[in-house]
Amino acid sequence: TMLNKGFEVIEAMHLYGAALSQIKVLIHRESVVHSLVEFADGAALAQLGVPSMELPIQLALTYPERLPCCPPADLAAVGALHFSEVERGRYPCFFLALGCAEKGGAYPCILNAAGEVAVGAFLKGQIKYTQIAEIIEGALCAGELPYGSYAALEEADAAARTRARTSSARVTAKGAYARTTLVFRRHAHRRVGVPRAGHTARDGHGARVRALRRGQTA
Repeated sequence: TMLNKGFEVIEAMHLYGAALSQIKVLIHRESVVHSLVEFADGAALAQLGVPSMELPIQLALTYPERLPCCPPADLAAVGALHFSEVERGRYPCFFLALGCAEKGGAYPCILNAAGEVAVGAFLKGQIKYTQIAEIIEGALCAGELPYGSYAALEEADAAARTRARTSSARVTAKGAYARTTLVFRRHAHRRVGVPRAGHTARDGHGARVRALRRGQTA
């Protein structure tokens, strides 16, 4: 969903005291360039390394000292580095995160809470992957919640989770109705054949109904 990259933008704003306009995210399929810092003269300093979380985790624990960890990136083996813009239509959750970063306040808290509920519902098979952003956006559009203290953020978190669960349940119920309607129509339009010896058409219909109630296909 790229939602985690949206959270990284919010983190960078706080860690480096940077405005949202000073941070840019690009898609980089090779995962070799992890960050670039651009200077006033237009030059950029890149941090490159093998795609492994071992390096940043170790550096966080040993900074400012650097210890042996990963092998250096083999740029000749990589061959080429490619970058592209983040597509709004493909990654809506990322742009919801940018909106929360711009608004500030309790919105990042609401985003996190609603995102956890929506992803959880998807993993349980209750909603479609494409509905994750829809549920998050619904929780955000319900309006800002109080913030300013940890207790207020806990309240905002709980309220956002309730909103997201309500939306998930509504989507799940709507999907279940659509599936039930589809099954009913499919069987309602099925031609009834000549009953086999010892069976009547009515018996066959009853068997199909019992099978449907057991969750089987007739």
